[in-house]
Amino acid sequence: MTEARYKWQLRYEKSEDGEISSVTTDLTRNGNRIQLTLPSDTAGYTVELLALGGVDSEPLCNPFTIALRRKEHLVFNGSSLQWFDKDGKEVPFKVDDTTSVNALKAFTGSADLQPPEGQDKVNEGPIPEGIWWLKRDNLQCIDDLGFWRGTFGRTWPGGVERWGRYRLWLEHDPETKNQGRTNLCVLGNESRNTGGNIHIFDSETDFTDMEVFKKNFVKRVESGGRLKMRVNYAKSYKKGDTGNDVLEINFRLTGFGGVLPNTEFTELTEKGVKQFQRDYMGMDTSTGIVDVNTLEAIDEFSERYRENVDDYKCSCGKCGGFGNGQYKGVYRDNEPELEMFHHYEYPGMHQSLLWAVSAARFYLTVKLGGEYSVKQIYSAYRCWANATTIRTKTTNHMGKAVDIHFNKNGSRTRDVKDMDILREKIFCECIGAPKQIRNSIPQFGWLNNQFGLESAAVGATTWVHLDVREFDTQPYLNDMYFVQCNSEKTLV
Repeated sequence: MTEARYKWQLRYEKSEDGEISSVTTDLTRNGNRIQLTLPSDTAGYTVELLALGGVDSEPLCNPFTIALRRKEHLVFNGSSLQWFDKDGKEVPFKVDDTTSVNALKAFTGSADLQPPEGQDKVNEGPIPEGIWWLKRDNLQCIDDLGFWRGTFGRTWPGGVERWGRYRLWLEHDPETKNQGRTNLCVLGNESRNTGGNIHIFDSETDFTDMEVFKKNFVKRVESGGRLKMRVNYAKSYKKGDTGNDVLEINFRLTGFGGVLPNTEFTELTEKGVKQFQRDYMGMDTSTGIVDVNTLEAIDEFSERYRENVDDYKCSCGKCGGFGNGQYKGVYRDNEPELEMFHHYEYPGMHQSLLWAVSAARFYLTVKLGGEYSVKQIYSAYRCWANATTIRTKTTNHMGKAVDIHFNKNGSRTRDVKDMDILREKIFCECIGAPKQIRNSIPQFGWLNNQFGLESAAVGATTWVHLDVREFDTQPYLNDMYFVQCNSEKTLV
């Protein structure tokens, strides 16, 4: 029997001088197996690998898709459409060879149902919030239908006046609650038809022109793949705003300068947002305003670096992992009623502490050359039945402290010099713990409403101890701020 012979072809798109062009490459290898290194100019795009055979080299099956993650995405807030690249920077829309705009004016919903109202109203309300996908294959142009089908057929009811000359159909993400809304699209026409469509209408541009639309959308959608669009009608958050969403932002960003858990967007919050935008998002000019793009970045950070609360459980084997809620309001004999002497077994781990460790993990990847990493959460919650608590009588570890072991170049380090480097460069300079310089030597400790660090002088010689014991009991050590399990809550 003659062995089947296969040829292989690589198809992808590359970006050059801001233009996207298709590339088809015949590979020199034959056979039913193949190993290859992708060209550098495929970075960020979906690549198709096609098996060819027979006399005419016809495709033997559907292409194998190699999905390369790309963060490039669109954001629609109900009144404008923006495009962001993989670094979170705005990508301008080209109007012609000399003109571009950073955002397109757009609208959705009928005149009586404007975002965010009426998202469940079919044919009337705006497109529901969530993730939607633009797919190249879903583009339609009325010119392709011919005069009779385009003018009188059911495919394009109402013709150009209602739909414009093109439309790009949207697919909702499986996790998006589409409220039963389907058959929605992006189009370039000012008249309102079915309420959920996104109409691009900008007097400074001409997105009713098919070529302008192709240049800005079709050519920039991944080859054979999709482009993500996030629909979010939430307002942006800035200094002075209040509410539970602001509290959640403060928790997530606590490791960016020591933001405190507060329902108010304070000056400290603004500083933390700027630090996050600069260090995590890579923004050249940070704004301190939490817009949709920043919210999405915070969600991404949370997903990548969220701590596993199970790693923080008490090891006594007698409590459920986070004490039994004993001794609230009871303090050590003959000591002032300060949090450092409070006997209370808090109902979990403080969220600020968890998110501070998340930020530390991030900063370890971008600072100090990636030389250090977290080895393990060595000791976190210790209730009154824990052997260490029985021996030391300390109360910081009842939901308010964590001891962390670190690796250096892949192996556990116990060197006190390494601990001091980590304390200074990560936990002080990035996370906001206090530091004083005495005789050219950094000193660590505690200040009101800041993260605390034990120094080597008080015993933390081979680990880093971080705590929130100097947070004001009210409002920052509220029982509701302590958790026993991971939250999957998203901000957008």
